Amino acid sequence: MHRPRPRGRRAEGGLFHITSPHDGDRYGVPVGVGGRYATLALRAADGASELGVRWFVDGRETRWQLTPGSHTIRVETPRGQSAEVHTVVQ
Repeated sequence: MHRPRPRGRRAEGGLFHITSPHDGDRYGVPVGVGGRYATLALRAADGASELGVRWFVDGRETRWQLTPGSHTIRVETPRGQSAEVHTVVQ
């Protein structure tokens, strides 16, 4: 499967990007799992420590719980680096 190139600003040592989830990923809410437990790890890499990063899902700073629909996930570092991916939860 072809994955779109991660979007982000050039950072020391490479392109800062989101490693989980990938742009275009599709998920389903697991049957029988309560909403507060239906989460997905958000991870970023290359060029910045994860210390102090802020995560946004659909424009709100939050921990992501899987909810049906299309979502934009964005990460920002204290140095101004950022990256964004789009996902769908069915």
